[in-house]
Amino acid sequence: MDKNLIPPKKASDNAKLGLKLRQKYHRGGLSLAKANSLNIDSGITRAKQLTSGKPLTIEIIKKMARFNRHRRNFRPEIKLKDGGPTAGTIAWLLWGGDEGINWAINFKNKF
Repeated sequence: MDKNLIPPKKASDNAKLGLKLRQKYHRGGLSLAKANSLNIDSGITRAKQLTSGKPLTIEIIKKMARFNRHRRNFRPEIKLKDGGPTAGTIAWLLWGGDEGINWAINFKNKF
């Protein structure tokens, strides 16, 4: 097992939080069915991969690095009427948050 392919614990923790928030507030991250219909990755799938404790593939890590384009949607200071975070904040967490995306970018830059 290549330990370099295992994301940092904080990325896994962020993904766990994203899953909890998505379940509670019913927003953030696409369902697998919706993502498949758009031919893109699901935040739920990514969160499950990040929380599995198993190594990720290089292709998944590259996809995480590309998710950086959504960084601007992470706005934890904004709360909606129900008191919860925005869909963009939840989605960012599902993909590992800053720690996950930064790790993926740094990993990708080594290749």
